[in-house]
Amino acid sequence: RQYQVKHEEEYRNQSKKYITEILKYIEDFADCCTLEEVAERFDYNSTHLSRILKKTTGKSFKEIVDRCRMNRAEFLLRTTDRSISSIALECGWTNQNQFYKKFNEVHDMSPKEFKKRER
Repeated sequence: RQYQVKHEEEYRNQSKKYITEILKYIEDFADCCTLEEVAERFDYNSTHLSRILKKTTGKSFKEIVDRCRMNRAEFLLRTTDRSISSIALECGWTNQNQFYKKFNEVHDMSPKEFKKRER
């Protein structure tokens, strides 16, 4: 029984480290990664990885990716003079209208207003 408890504890600790690696990977490649690609890279079934992420973070894969993309867009809006459309594209939004809609949902203002306010 002690062996089993120790083994389960080691597994949980190892899994937490692994999830951290997965989240870091998603953050680094949020503009272009898919659930299937991340699952394959980390040797998971995509459905299983989705469940693990939801259980661990409380967010779906898409919510995690969108938050990472939004963080990158916010950073670029604050620190560069680049156009909003080029920032949206770099952060993974191919449809500028989707970017504006999502940005407005998160910030209750347009990217242009955000850029003006943050500078």
